[in-house]
Amino acid sequence: MYSICTERPDMVEFLLKCGCEADEHDRFGKTALHFAVTNNSTDCLKLLLDYGADVHSIEELGRTPLWVAASEDGHHGAIVCLLEAGADVNLRDRREKRTPLHVRRYADEMAAIRHTKKDTILYLKTFLESGSVVNTIDESGHSPLSTLIQNGSMFSPVTKNTIIMAKMLLAAGFDVNLSKPSAPRQLYGTALKAAVNRGSLDLVNLLLESGADPDIHDQRCVTPLIWSAFHNQLDISKSLIAANCNLDTVGRIYVSHEFHHATALHCALLLEHFHVAKLLVSAGCSLRFEAYLITNEDIPMVLVENFEFWGWLRDIATNTRPLSEICQKAIRKTIGFNLSSKVEHLPLPTKLKHHILLSDVLA
Repeated sequence: MYSICTERPDMVEFLLKCGCEADEHDRFGKTALHFAVTNNSTDCLKLLLDYGADVHSIEELGRTPLWVAASEDGHHGAIVCLLEAGADVNLRDRREKRTPLHVRRYADEMAAIRHTKKDTILYLKTFLESGSVVNTIDESGHSPLSTLIQNGSMFSPVTKNTIIMAKMLLAAGFDVNLSKPSAPRQLYGTALKAAVNRGSLDLVNLLLESGADPDIHDQRCVTPLIWSAFHNQLDISKSLIAANCNLDTVGRIYVSHEFHHATALHCALLLEHFHVAKLLVSAGCSLRFEAYLITNEDIPMVLVENFEFWGWLRDIATNTRPLSEICQKAIRKTIGFNLSSKVEHLPLPTKLKHHILLSDVLA
C-alpha cells in the first residue's frame, strides 16, 4: 500500500509477482484498490485488477472502489477502469445508502477548480451509459437530481452545465417527483424544492415543464412555495403560482430562533418580504390564518411599521372578495395541474382565460 501511495507501479508489480495479495487491506477494510483509486493511480489500479483484485471489495462503511472514485474529482480514468472490470455501478454504501451516482460531485463550481468543466458532463454520461439507476433515494431522502442541484453554493448562480446535466437525468427517465418525506434528515424534498432552495428560476421552470408537482412537501410540510416565500424569490413564486400550486398549505418553518406553523403568506410577512406577500394575496391566498386582520388585535410590529402595506392588506381582508375572484379560485382548484395547457383548450374568451391564468397578477 505504501508503494501505491507513493505512486510506484513498478514496485507494486514486483510485490504482486512476489506473491503479495492483490486484495490486501488495512484495519479499516480499505483494500489496495481503494488506495489506488484515492491516489488516482490508474497504473497501479490496472495492475491490481490484472492480478485479480476484487472490484467489489468494501471497506468498513461499505464503500466500493467505484464509490470512492465517484466521490473524488478528476478520477474519470479510474472510474472507466473499474467499470470495464465489471464494477456494479448501483452498489450503495452502508451508512447513507448512496450509489456512485449520488456521490459524484457534479457541481461546476467545485469541478472547475480541479479539472475542465466539460468533464463534469462526461462523468454523468459515463455512469448513465453504464446502467446507473437514476430513480434512487439515499438515507437522507436525496435523489441524484436533488444532489446535483444542491451541490453548489446557495450564493452562486446555477451554471449552464448543471442545467445540461439535469436535462440528461430527466432524459434518462428520472422521476421528477421522486421524494422520501419520512427521511430523518430530509431537507430538500423533491428536485423542485432543491431548485427553489438553490434559487434557480431556470431549473424551477425546467422541472415544472417536466411534470413536477409543486405541492409535494418535505417532512415539515414545507412546500416549494413556502420555501420561495422564505427566500424572498418573487419570480420563482410566480412560476409556482402559474403552475397552480396550493397557496394555503401550512408548513413548519424556523424563523427568529423558533419554529412557526405558517403558510407562504405568513412566512413572507414574518420575514418582511412584502413583494412576495402582495403577490400571494393578489393571487387569492386565504387570509383566515392571519386573525389580527379580523380582530385588529395583536398586530405584528412589522406591519405597524409598514403602514401603507398594512392598510392595503386590511382593506382586502375586511372587504368581500368579488365573485369573479371566488369563481377564478374555484376553477383553478378544479382544473389542477397543467393549468395553462388545459385552459388553452377551453372554449372561452381570451380575456376570461387570462383571468383564470392570473395573467395580470403574474405579469
